[in-house]
Amino acid sequence: MKYWIITTEFPPFHGGGISTYNLHTGLMLVEKGHQVTVFVPDNGIENELQQTTYEGINVIRFKPGNKEYFNYLGYTAALSFQFADCVLSEIEKAGKPDYIETQDYHGIGYYLILKKKLGEESLQQIPIVLTAHAPSFFYLKCNQAPVFMLPDYWTGEMEKWTMQAADILLSPSQYLLDNVADDLNGIHKKYHVVRNPYKNLIDKAGAKTFGREDIVFFGKLTFQKGGLQLLSFMRNLWDEGCEKKISFIGDDHYFEPKQTMMKEFLIKKFQQYYKKGLFTFEGKLNLEELDLRLAKASLIIVPSIVDNFPYAVVESMLTKNVLLISDGGGQREMVEDGKSGFVYQCGNYESFKVKFLEATALTKETSFEMGQEANRRIASLCNYDAVYAHKNSVLKAYSETRQTPYFPFVYELPKSEYWQKGKVEQGKLSIVVPYYNTGDYIAETIQNIYETAYLNKEVIVVNDGSDDEESITVLDELQKRYGFTVINQKNMGLAEARNTGVRNAAGEFIAFLDADDKLHPEFYSRSIKILKQYANLSFVSSWVQYFDSSQGIWPAQNPEPPYLLLANMVNAGFLCRKMDYLNFGLNDHAFEYGMEDYDANLSLMEHGCRGVIIPEPLYYYRIHAASMARGFNKFNRLYSYRTLSAKHKKLLEKFAYQTYNLLQANGPSYLYDNPTLKPATDIQEYRKRIEDLEIAIGWYDRTLKYKEQLLENYETNGGAPEPVNNEPVLLVEELSARELVSNLNKNYDELKSWYHKEYEVLPIWYKRVGHLIKAFQGKRSFKSLIKK
Repeated sequence: MKYWIITTEFPPFHGGGISTYNLHTGLMLVEKGHQVTVFVPDNGIENELQQTTYEGINVIRFKPGNKEYFNYLGYTAALSFQFADCVLSEIEKAGKPDYIETQDYHGIGYYLILKKKLGEESLQQIPIVLTAHAPSFFYLKCNQAPVFMLPDYWTGEMEKWTMQAADILLSPSQYLLDNVADDLNGIHKKYHVVRNPYKNLIDKAGAKTFGREDIVFFGKLTFQKGGLQLLSFMRNLWDEGCEKKISFIGDDHYFEPKQTMMKEFLIKKFQQYYKKGLFTFEGKLNLEELDLRLAKASLIIVPSIVDNFPYAVVESMLTKNVLLISDGGGQREMVEDGKSGFVYQCGNYESFKVKFLEATALTKETSFEMGQEANRRIASLCNYDAVYAHKNSVLKAYSETRQTPYFPFVYELPKSEYWQKGKVEQGKLSIVVPYYNTGDYIAETIQNIYETAYLNKEVIVVNDGSDDEESITVLDELQKRYGFTVINQKNMGLAEARNTGVRNAAGEFIAFLDADDKLHPEFYSRSIKILKQYANLSFVSSWVQYFDSSQGIWPAQNPEPPYLLLANMVNAGFLCRKMDYLNFGLNDHAFEYGMEDYDANLSLMEHGCRGVIIPEPLYYYRIHAASMARGFNKFNRLYSYRTLSAKHKKLLEKFAYQTYNLLQANGPSYLYDNPTLKPATDIQEYRKRIEDLEIAIGWYDRTLKYKEQLLENYETNGGAPEPVNNEPVLLVEELSARELVSNLNKNYDELKSWYHKEYEVLPIWYKRVGHLIKAFQGKRSFKSLIKK
């Protein structure tokens, strides 16, 4: 069996549960005679791709961030896309694997699964396995982090979709499934609980020791791991006269609500107890150090508030330690209370107190017996033979089951009944082209339509009262050449032009194409194939490639509430089932300034008509002086959003909680680009950035002046000048004058490059406001504001 794993963590990286899982899963499968390949990003490699072996496991490391799509997708989404690229490339070179496994964390399997669902031929017949580890949408919430802040919010949506869309679904604990059930539309019931494999891989330094009392917290310093709650409980015990001390072993992490590192926060919050030496921090230990350290512990506490399958517990049980754990995680499925450890009720101080005092009162003999039982218990759960047998049976069972095509969504919405019905010609595509005085471009558009691969089509051009003679003449000539249908009507606007085309369409499917745009020859064929495969889909769209007066790609995302309530996620040129659009998607002429297509998308979704985005730029949107997109401004956008919100009030009410928090976290949504990016809406952040940049630019200007004087003085007088404006400038006496100047030059150029890169990401309106403020402050002239 060829088994591939895509992951963000693999040795030599250690300390992460995902890395530990992948190592042991790979070793288990290799031990059973299978070929294992792991794909992992690695910034440390020199080349774009590096192939090595690790303990018999094939490892393909790739350098993240060096692909063109990192320019328009946020990092996490782009990394997911790069994973898909790497896998497809390896399939082309080495052939198909039998299975591909992905983690849930950061949705790295999102684009791989999406491409498979949307017809990528090389991925067909390859089951994609998902093993649940630590979905960020759940853990960020438990860590009190701002879960609605973009792009983290969208990363969570990618995770939720991936956790439903994979073919084979695994979790090492039932606890996690119970806690994310509300986010998985009932799919949690299709998961198989398969424990994670584990065994000791290093020679033990010695047997378990029983010396002085040594109580240890073992885990990362995050809110979710329970260190803060543990110290709150211990404070009560210390105040009651208890003198037992605790050592914290684990990596420090940032605590979002207090904007500081957790270790610093704990020391400050419990300062009087820290000064007394009642708790200390030992940091993150490597595997050898950790094994030696845990062997000395008399009691290990794992007070997780939430957790899935913590390796801190697995490792502690294998090293025959006495454990005190909370029931807030999958660890409660490992430890049997009073037999292989102690379990207290998470968040309950009295429960903790009872179990803590009981655990610390054990005799040496009882501790030894409990450690032995802990070792037997976890070995029975995690040994390679048992886990392999269970996992292999799940894999084989899937391969023997016929699967029903269904496209999953993060939020399921029931489909409404049709209110009007009609006949359509099965398999036929009706392409609607609204036309108003665009004679300069229509010939190119029409030619492009007839060059598309889908043959069973009709073209309907709706002439919306064109009054430009040349445009009328061009249309007449094209109609004679190609024989398409032309419907003439008085000028009623874009919305009514589209509606006229839909009402007169004969096809089962309709598609819109503006009279100045174009599309990929395969777009229609691929879209119709997708709609024929998935009965629960209503429309298909794609990414957008801008051309003519502007370049770039808009990477649209699968339209999901509540984000779709805040920003459009679909371009106007999609392909849709005609009866769905006729009943629920007709354009509303109330949107006189635009966004009528956005309204149609919301109306379709509101009635359960769902769509997908092919993640490739297959629609080509022309940008020119008369483009509708040029006419948008803040005020007509706000008017259009007000009209949208009034029309779709019920949908907004349904998702009010999420919508409210998205706006609080990200600012006004008309400034969003796409949900994989952080929107440029945080005024305070950009104000601080400008202040920092002003300091930086002043520094390198002074450094440049000093550099010039330095070279001049050395060449003429043989000495260095005084620093400019008493600003300190680092001098290294061992360097020659020219070497020093060369280094300063390099630093100056790097800083200048960094400055301009940072400045370019600022919104243009914010730059203009900054310029105006400087003019009033006398730092620049008013004349400079109006220069060309």
